[in-house]
Amino acid sequence: MSRKLQSFGILFTLLVLPLTILLAQRIQNYINHAAGPDGKLIMGISLPGGNAAQEGRETQTLAEIDAFASQTGQYPGTYSIWNNFGLPGETTSDGASTAFPSQTLLNGLTARNITPVIFMQPVGSSIHLPSGADPNNPPASAKKYSNASIANGSFDAYLTTWAQAANAYNKPVILRYAHEMNQTWFPWGPYKDGKRYYNVGNSSANYVSAWRHVYKVIHPIAPKVKFFWCPWLGDFIPFYPGNNYVDYVGFDAYDSLDKDKTMQDLYDDPILKLRTMVTGSSTTQSPKPIIIGETGIDLRFPNPKRSDWITNGYSAMYNKYPDVAAIIYFNFGNWELNSNGGLPENKITSAYAALASQPKFQGRFPPFTYSAPPPAAHPPTGYHDSSDCSVSSGWTCDPDNYAQSIDVHFYEGGTFLGAVTANQSRPDVPNAGFCGGNPNVGFSFATPQSLKDGNAHNITAYAINIGPAGGNPVLGNSPKTIQCAP
Repeated sequence: MSRKLQSFGILFTLLVLPLTILLAQRIQNYINHAAGPDGKLIMGISLPGGNAAQEGRETQTLAEIDAFASQTGQYPGTYSIWNNFGLPGETTSDGASTAFPSQTLLNGLTARNITPVIFMQPVGSSIHLPSGADPNNPPASAKKYSNASIANGSFDAYLTTWAQAANAYNKPVILRYAHEMNQTWFPWGPYKDGKRYYNVGNSSANYVSAWRHVYKVIHPIAPKVKFFWCPWLGDFIPFYPGNNYVDYVGFDAYDSLDKDKTMQDLYDDPILKLRTMVTGSSTTQSPKPIIIGETGIDLRFPNPKRSDWITNGYSAMYNKYPDVAAIIYFNFGNWELNSNGGLPENKITSAYAALASQPKFQGRFPPFTYSAPPPAAHPPTGYHDSSDCSVSSGWTCDPDNYAQSIDVHFYEGGTFLGAVTANQSRPDVPNAGFCGGNPNVGFSFATPQSLKDGNAHNITAYAINIGPAGGNPVLGNSPKTIQCAP
């Protein structure tokens, strides 16, 4: 090769190689922001209704989800439902259903583009320790809940029925079987003296055997069920059933008063440990997407710490860990977003809602896609200015449609007196900042002759909502008392 060609080759390499590296870095940066399956972080939620999602309670459960969506402006990407072992249709001492969720509830979740995450707990009433019983002498009814017995098929009939129902649903379900197994507070974990359940000989080894057996029963029947392995912080690697038996990995972690850590400080170590467990290297992204199964910040912390924990934490996870697909906030008890722990202005729902409004936090597990919830219903507002022996007057409007005049109904006790439409000119109302600038919101209602009998009467004015549902409120300053001569 001539020196001229050699020089050209060197020059070409010097010019092209940096461009190639830059392009690769940009591609990697793009990948690094592809958190969930659709390139966005999934914000999931656990609500109290999921802990009692048995048949017959679907309406209440869905109403609770709708209420959360109206507070935050977004339906969650996942919703947690608790299942306990047992026969279909039974419930257990903690209220959790034993059956696969009902079609009514699942249809409601589907309509809201929500993937169910089912917390399957291998427990029943007989595993719990009666007063005075010897924990080291479990009866057969308790032993069947042991990891070893489950691995040997003690609940195969139940698991088969459950899997058949999951297959009939025919959409992805995320199954979080026997979570936090590396701790001692649940009966499926290693036994610890003083716990209120029998010692049935559970260990990391027989936990792995039980997990693999449950997978082998359910997966062939219901291949759309995705298995989510979710320990607590600490030493969890001995409990891992292996990459061939797991679709998602993750952990549970909370910031309580005794920890006082940022979300990133709390999550860094377990995320790197998961990566090493799955790939052999802490710097290699996990091909098994990571889900934070439960998390929250103690409501006894003051604001703005709580808001910052939410705002900065979700953003840090999105930017730093592309393999974190979802974070499920545990909106219960000490972690509730909309409670203030007795501290003024301590609610953090607004911080959560601000995150949820950003497209990068509106992820969904396929086949679902993000869709905004319907607008929250607002009841009418207004004022009952006065009532006398001639007329009742005031103003009212409905925030769901300021341009449309609404009706006002009048009652004396339980007796309907009549109705008018609030369409008279009241320029003082929009000047005061009400009714979206519409001045035609006033009303006048002639006092009925039946009330002119010399006795005192209370006139109550109700504004009639035009929808969506929001109730028909009593107007401010109502009722008014009149006493008119015959």
